[in-house]
Amino acid sequence: MHAFVPLPIRKPVCQTMSITASKQGSVNMKRPIHPPFLNPPGSVLIAFIFLFFLPSPARANCLQNSAFDAPTLYYDATTSLNLTGYASVSGRTDYPGTFKCSSPAWGIIGGKNSVDNSSPYAKNTLYLKFPGNAYVSVSVTDLAPEETHPKVGTNNATTIDASFTVNLKLLKTTPTQNVMTVNGDTAFINPVVLAQDSTGLTIIQNIARLVGDFAYFIFHWSWPKHDYDIYYKPMQIKFIKRVTTCSFDDDNKIVRLNNISLPMLANGNLYGKAFELNFTCTDLQNGVTSRSVLAYLSSNNVSTTDNTTLISPDGGSAGGVGIRVYKNNTPIIFSPSATDQGDATALFSFSASQPLAPKLSIPLTAWYHVYDAKALSSGPVRTTAVVNFVYD
Repeated sequence: MHAFVPLPIRKPVCQTMSITASKQGSVNMKRPIHPPFLNPPGSVLIAFIFLFFLPSPARANCLQNSAFDAPTLYYDATTSLNLTGYASVSGRTDYPGTFKCSSPAWGIIGGKNSVDNSSPYAKNTLYLKFPGNAYVSVSVTDLAPEETHPKVGTNNATTIDASFTVNLKLLKTTPTQNVMTVNGDTAFINPVVLAQDSTGLTIIQNIARLVGDFAYFIFHWSWPKHDYDIYYKPMQIKFIKRVTTCSFDDDNKIVRLNNISLPMLANGNLYGKAFELNFTCTDLQNGVTSRSVLAYLSSNNVSTTDNTTLISPDGGSAGGVGIRVYKNNTPIIFSPSATDQGDATALFSFSASQPLAPKLSIPLTAWYHVYDAKALSSGPVRTTAVVNFVYD
């Protein structure tokens, strides 16, 4: 507290001072000279009141012996982030127990204790790097109340409780700052909201304090502790990255063609059989793929001279005739490898972020194909193909 004692006030005495100009003669100038604090009139009273109301450097103590952790807010964002790319959860601080406040230094003139609820992520965005290079942004909105005024003495922690919303977003780009690597599938953030004594501080001082603490957090990945911290609200965020995956619904599917005579084959009467291959694709984000996906057919029975024809490898099989599969009236190309598409025809192909229905049906037609008319002989034609998926 600053004190000011006014000086004795006496009646002003006017004095004169003379200014002499060189060569042009002499000029006499008269003006009154007032004693200090009487120019303008009433300045003594104003100065006294101004000093009386200046805040004292002393601060009130709305404190704990050490800051307490509130119950941890847990949220599994796996489903929402994988499905839509966004997630949000509303919570309350649920501060436990009680805390005490002393009287503010200028309480006799109406000063109040102040406790602020704030979040490091209200004005700054944190980026969590989960396994699989999955980046999730974290921000906090709708924090209320931000300021409370506890009474002098013991206060129940519920009197400063606040509500808030944590917003999460699965990023498609890689952030370059404020990135915290998560070991495992669950990130621990403490605090996501905190309560601090702010008695006597300006808004600018509060912001500067939080900015400095956030900078410390980014460099050390731990929140700095202060004697004016009262409560911390921790949070756990779980996220397991799921990527678009397709599966074949018709395992061991058998396509049977009608029997046909050798003369009919020789005359070009090639019977066909229409069929479908069905697929299910999961873990789409708002109906689009999280990565590219492609399907093709491979076989160990591809003709060495024609990669559109499958032949029967079994002894006693028909000679000179094989099987072709058509898509959109065009024979598809088979790959001899289950790990290398090569020139094989794509049954379907979708790039990342492309709309994709969760269910797919690919219409195809199987036909007999005479690849050596001179070698035609009767017997069964049995051949196989395998569906393969390629992701990127």
